[in-house]
Amino acid sequence: MIYINDVLKRCEEKGHPMTRMGIYVAGKREGFIVEKNGDKELDIDKFNKWLEKAIEEIPDGYLSAKQIIEKYGVSQVEAYFILNDPDCESEKFGAYGVLYGKQERIESVITKRGKKHKYNWEEGK
Repeated sequence: MIYINDVLKRCEEKGHPMTRMGIYVAGKREGFIVEKNGDKELDIDKFNKWLEKAIEEIPDGYLSAKQIIEKYGVSQVEAYFILNDPDCESEKFGAYGVLYGKQERIESVITKRGKKHKYNWEEGK
């Protein structure tokens, strides 16, 4: 049997406070809360893996799409194009798998993409 207060306390101790509903939804989605004989059971291994992923630190020099939008003034669509570009070094972090890209690579992709659509009025090209 699962005692939700113990799970909530563990999350808070690790620096990832959650609500009861948040734990339940994450548990169903990630498979660490399962139903057995009418009771809810906690798969401790899956829970610990999820919690470690949830509190994972983002390395310095990595930016999310939101941060790219704010820093470089591009649209949301453009930010995702940049993060998914093969030349951009990107990784997923956190429990939700948010995509982050390395800042130096993001800047090079922005430069590359910016030159792609420029019309040269002097040469007529």
